[in-house]
Amino acid sequence: VRRLIIVTTALIVVTATYGISPFWAAWQLRSAIKAGDIAGVERRVNWPRLRASLRQSLADAAELMPTARPSNLAARPPGLWARLKAAVGRQVIERFITAYITPAGLIKLDRMRNNTPQPAMSQAAAGRLHLAAASTEALARSSTKQSELARLGNFLQRVRRAEFLSLQRVELEVIDERDARRVFIARFEIEEMAWKLTGLKVRKLSPAGRADRPA
Repeated sequence: VRRLIIVTTALIVVTATYGISPFWAAWQLRSAIKAGDIAGVERRVNWPRLRASLRQSLADAAELMPTARPSNLAARPPGLWARLKAAVGRQVIERFITAYITPAGLIKLDRMRNNTPQPAMSQAAAGRLHLAAASTEALARSSTKQSELARLGNFLQRVRRAEFLSLQRVELEVIDERDARRVFIARFEIEEMAWKLTGLKVRKLSPAGRADRPA
């Protein structure tokens, strides 16, 4: 009986650890981006596959891909404007991917998203803000772990869907922390004994709450 209890407990621990591991991998990638850890970001992503998936997702969002026609209608070649739009759109997408879908590029893109303009304040208000910041600095240092746990909790709350497509592949649908109408559909797969980000799609939520529209 004791051996059965030990084996059962071990199986429960292993199963729970495996089930949590993709979420932990996604959180580690997010934390590495926030911390500016280029090496940490680099080793947690399959870059060729991520670029390919984003290239397709952005093309869908820009409506650069041809739409399906009913079978009873003859296919017509795209017009000049459609060809020009597709050519320019592909160039823009390629520039974006080249510039930002790299370890350093993702970090830079995240900081650009965080760099929202702040309203100007008077000198007196700035002085009061400085004093308040100085008086709470020690408290902030002591509550770093609590803040990290709060951020982790916020991240988990934004996960709308988690689906294991296989034992080595999982898909997470996460609400954008800055725009609740936008979701990221991230695919993680086990490569080299670790979960890595292999695909990413950006979608807008439909009125019914489905992520079925390109962002």
